[in-house]
Amino acid sequence: MALVIIELLELQLIIEAAVDKAFAKSNPKCAEVSQSTKLLNIDEVADLLQVSVSSVNIYKKQGLIPFYRIGRRVFFKEAEVLESLTKINK
Repeated sequence: MALVIIELLELQLIIEAAVDKAFAKSNPKCAEVSQSTKLLNIDEVADLLQVSVSSVNIYKKQGLIPFYRIGRRVFFKEAEVLESLTKINK
């Protein structure tokens, strides 16, 4: 088994996703809450926003939508993406 070093934010995201998944399985009402904190990859965000992946990358670089890195992978919190849309449209 190899030792892997991760940043604190990465650990928090991993734990949050695991807890949300466990709550969703144990209680259907928690599934509604976990949907708002669901982690999405870039393809899922592109589908959600109905734009191309390159557009999502542009939004990310411009700071229009918040994102998180876990290693080399990039994730987005669904609630934050939707919230950023309301801020942009105001």
